[in-house]
Amino acid sequence: MLPVSNPGTPSPIKPASPESRTCPSCRISISLSGSHQSRTMCPFCGAFYNQRANSDFSMRRNSSVANGYLPHIDDITRRHSSIGERLGALQGYLAGLILRTSHENQFYLPPVDKDRDAKDNADAGQLTPGSSDDDSLDYPVRNMDIESYQTLLEDYKTKDNFTPLQEFLEQTFCCFVEMSSVFKKDPKQENARPEDPDIKTELLFEVYDSLDSLPGFITKSILKAIINSLLELDVRLMAKDDVRSLYMLLLNPIFATQASYTVFAHLIHRVVSLPSPDHQLLLHWFTRTDASRTRELVKRLLQFITIREFPPANGHRLPSINKSRWWIPCATRVLALLNAANNRVSPPLLEYAEFYNSALDHINLMAEYYRWQTPEKSNKFSYCQYPFILSIVAKKFILQRDSEQQMILNARRSLLNRALQHQVPDIDVFFLNLNIRRAHLVSDSLNEIARKQADLKKKLKVTFVGEPGLDMGGLTKEWFLLLIKRIFSSDYGMFVYHNKARCYWFSTVKIGNLREYNLIGVLMGLAVYNSIILDLNFPTACYKKLLSPPVVPANVDTTNVGNCELTLDDLSEIMPDVVLGLRELLAYEGNVEEDFLMHFEASVDEFGEVKTHILKEGGEQIAVTNENRQDASSRRGGVTRVWMAQTRFRSSPQSDRL
Repeated sequence: MLPVSNPGTPSPIKPASPESRTCPSCRISISLSGSHQSRTMCPFCGAFYNQRANSDFSMRRNSSVANGYLPHIDDITRRHSSIGERLGALQGYLAGLILRTSHENQFYLPPVDKDRDAKDNADAGQLTPGSSDDDSLDYPVRNMDIESYQTLLEDYKTKDNFTPLQEFLEQTFCCFVEMSSVFKKDPKQENARPEDPDIKTELLFEVYDSLDSLPGFITKSILKAIINSLLELDVRLMAKDDVRSLYMLLLNPIFATQASYTVFAHLIHRVVSLPSPDHQLLLHWFTRTDASRTRELVKRLLQFITIREFPPANGHRLPSINKSRWWIPCATRVLALLNAANNRVSPPLLEYAEFYNSALDHINLMAEYYRWQTPEKSNKFSYCQYPFILSIVAKKFILQRDSEQQMILNARRSLLNRALQHQVPDIDVFFLNLNIRRAHLVSDSLNEIARKQADLKKKLKVTFVGEPGLDMGGLTKEWFLLLIKRIFSSDYGMFVYHNKARCYWFSTVKIGNLREYNLIGVLMGLAVYNSIILDLNFPTACYKKLLSPPVVPANVDTTNVGNCELTLDDLSEIMPDVVLGLRELLAYEGNVEEDFLMHFEASVDEFGEVKTHILKEGGEQIAVTNENRQDASSRRGGVTRVWMAQTRFRSSPQSDRL
């Protein structure tokens, strides 16, 4: 095993190419194409690209602190040192990564304290740019390629000569320096790019794919080497080589066995402990990782959580739960990183159901829910912080139990109010009582719901006027079925059923009464709240609009619900034929104006009625050409129809508060 080179600082940043720019703080390079051409600050760490601007900013900040305008960050740190000791390295949590943004990069403020930032960089195993040591850092030269590695494998299989292969694997994984020397495309590269990890992917996966065929003693030697690399925290590395090495180790299939879980736990602990810019860098790399490799990593993390949550009696002995309580939060936060990367890609690399952990259906889900609802009391990890990991069964159970308890709470509050007002208790105060006439189904439902807004969170009870009987659940289901059938019928004209997509969407021919759209929102909320399944199929775009904005402000009544951007992929779930035509229009290489004979207008046929929408002013006279077809595709057909649904979503924010 070759010794690590004499430590020193990396040489000054090499001038970036005219097409890219490298941050002097975090050493991440971005392309200057498109929206990045005029960028002056790094989107990963918030530092200025201009070194002089960074110095001026530091001087102004230090002057402000010296003059007493702001408290020093160390004072705050000392006051909360006990919390910091308990959290340890987990303070770099990944909760913010589960929120999907519409921007390619995220922005961060410059570091508050220079010494603190330098300490974070040192903890991450990299050099700070401001170091004054003039010694350059040179990695050992490792001329390994796929052919050379296959030769080592062939010698092992044919000649039973495993020593060269074992020595190579031990040496490669013993430290991050060796991993970078072998797998990095250019070991002398001093920065990182978000669009490419710059590693020899084919060689890396050739090594990983061969591990299953190797004997156990070689696997154990590799694990020991990885332990050594994870323990070496003070090794001098090129910028971001620690992040690059952790990325490669995460993809290693050696951690699929239970015997390797202790090492795997410390690996994901190192990943969680990275600063936010490095998390963003990993996120970008995972968006470009092969889907099969990401899928295997997700499976390993889910199995890791399951085994730690439910240790098998006859399996490999794991550390006690008191000593390894941090395993599950770390693994879940790495899953959050992968889930965020998956959501950034359109279409996603993995199905959302592949992040489900069905084993969690058997834990105390309500305890997890209450821990999540009362963070000021418990301040502990909860699976509900990461809903992508909970299956539909678990989410349904939580919703049902929470609804039942809210019903009891509201009924108790109503009974107490009657007692305080010296009124005779009545069993009707426990329910949301709806008295409906069958001949006036829609109007009576609208009026009853409007009059009894305060009782919507009580258990639903329906009575059909003139029909004796007690509602034990059957009348409620009948009311839902009759009302849904009436509102969604073609005669009513509020919604159109698309046969090919097998889903409902808003009609563009008949607008309808907004109160009736509000009723639809209330119906869906009441159905979920009362655990009733409705046979309604809406496309993903509908729920995407309902879930925007992701964080609802305090004044819900004025919230602009449904204001989100929908893509052609979203539209393809509603009108696949329209999207197919638009994509053919964009990909056509001939003369669009002469061959397509299209204008900036779209005709819609609903309920036997054809309506033409003008996509822009004077659009009926504007021909679609090769030059303006991009504009036409963004306006034509479905994009216009999606925009027309905006007012319907604005009519239902009150109903969705259920």
